[in-house]
Amino acid sequence: SDGKFYDYTHAHSMSHKYDIVVEAKDTSAHFEGSTRQAAFQIKTASLYHGPLGSAAEGHDPTANYDKVVWGDQEWDYLDSYLTKGLVKIKYTGSPIEPTIKNPTYLGRPLRNGTNEKYWLSPLDYDYRYVYGNPNPNPANIVSYDCVDVTGSDEADLACMTLRYVPSSDFNNYIDIFFEITPASIEDDVTVSNVGGPYAYTGEPIHPPVKLTYNDMTLKEGVDYTASYANNTDAGQATITLTGMGNYSGSVRKAFVIEKAENPLLVKASKKTLKAKKLKKKAQSVAMFKIAGAKGEVTVKLVKNKKTKKFKVNSKGKVTVPKRTKRGSYTVKVEITAVGDTNHKAVTKTVSAKLKVK
Repeated sequence: SDGKFYDYTHAHSMSHKYDIVVEAKDTSAHFEGSTRQAAFQIKTASLYHGPLGSAAEGHDPTANYDKVVWGDQEWDYLDSYLTKGLVKIKYTGSPIEPTIKNPTYLGRPLRNGTNEKYWLSPLDYDYRYVYGNPNPNPANIVSYDCVDVTGSDEADLACMTLRYVPSSDFNNYIDIFFEITPASIEDDVTVSNVGGPYAYTGEPIHPPVKLTYNDMTLKEGVDYTASYANNTDAGQATITLTGMGNYSGSVRKAFVIEKAENPLLVKASKKTLKAKKLKKKAQSVAMFKIAGAKGEVTVKLVKNKKTKKFKVNSKGKVTVPKRTKRGSYTVKVEITAVGDTNHKAVTKTVSAKLKVK
């Protein structure tokens, strides 16, 4: 039609409107005269194959589709077309964009009338991606729509539309439905920062746990929930992480809560007794004040030559025996708190001065 087609074997095989020009040869002994002209058109081949691959009104089912392909996974195209949701692709956090493997059509070159098989070039079609409705308005189709997990219901599935580009024909398309399935909290997600051991505080312990997948950090309440067991008292605690949204399944991690230091406090006080009173009987004096101890408390006198007859009770009260002589004494005690479920045992040695005058 533009006067520049000279390869008559292939020039008329593309979809186009063509002119046929006929004129008498100069050497013809039988005809003469000016050119005669007629026109014919090769229509755009249809991608649409009709239900179950059969012919549909207004469409010539010349296209053929082999496999739906994503990464190293393949599904039979016809099976995926008939069984919505058969194609299942795991959530990655990026757009899911399956393609068609080896799309072909049966070309029909007019010169010899044979059914020759042609590969569809990527220049002949493009892919569009969208949730739900097949054959959507091209202006509203964006591949990043096919990122998050989709449902098993057909209306909620992600959809790939393969559209023939040169024709700009809204009806010249095929659709492939696929389901984006959740990634597994247990198998795909990395759980870190559970940490420990943690010291008992009397309050629930919540480790600064971190979940990552494909370089993404998961958000609690959006991608997962966290529940705890035995995470207040000392011992082994657990955190259970359960996927939601784009993640499924659950994983349980253990961490240790250790006993806290025993908060035993001992205050020693300097005391004075009169020798006059000690002549008649023994005297008791509170030299050690004990507070905050967790668990049973015992107090033991650490005797020396001068205090070997002294005594002390569990309250830290020291008994000085009768007829103790005037002078200065160092009273040393060893105080032990055995601890409890959440606190360690502790022993403290404390000294206090006693003066007898």
